[in-house]
Amino acid sequence: MVRFLKRSYIYLIFAFLYLPIAVLMVYSFNASRSRGVWGGFTLDWYVELFRDRAIMSSLYSTLIIGISSAVIATIIGTLAAMGIHNSRGWQKRLVMNVTYLPVLNPEIVTAISLMILFVFTKIRLGYVTLLLAHIIFVRAAQTAPAEQASLRSGARFGGHTGPGTVESDFAGDYARDCYRLFAGLYLVH
Repeated sequence: MVRFLKRSYIYLIFAFLYLPIAVLMVYSFNASRSRGVWGGFTLDWYVELFRDRAIMSSLYSTLIIGISSAVIATIIGTLAAMGIHNSRGWQKRLVMNVTYLPVLNPEIVTAISLMILFVFTKIRLGYVTLLLAHIIFVRAAQTAPAEQASLRSGARFGGHTGPGTVESDFAGDYARDCYRLFAGLYLVH
């Protein structure tokens, strides 16, 4: 009975979170201007969406910032994980604790702090500051799983890498963990 209640509770939470999104998706194909009345199936709203220059410009900016920040943060996160893995003692614990701070800190606090930093240092707000902020957010979420993957695989950095070596196993673990993280399925073991 307890197991049934736990499952019911989790399904209720998922329904609460995802049902409005599903309704919004279905009604995005509604021919009627009213969301309360179904006027038939249409793709006209999507045609209008892709004709709007402001929305398409926003889409391109989003894709450029998203892909760039993910690539740069992955490189930085991998280098950070390698450095953390090769550290020992109190230095490793200190860096690991500092690495987890952005994960524990609410995103809005980090965002406002970064904006205040950019304004205080007189950096003009724009693409560069937006990219830097996104790199910070993504990097914080990548370093911890990369270090955990290296601990699981026992990776040793430096030397030959290739199929079947410990480094390639680390790369596979890291890629899998990053995929889980960005897919929203990452759970700390």
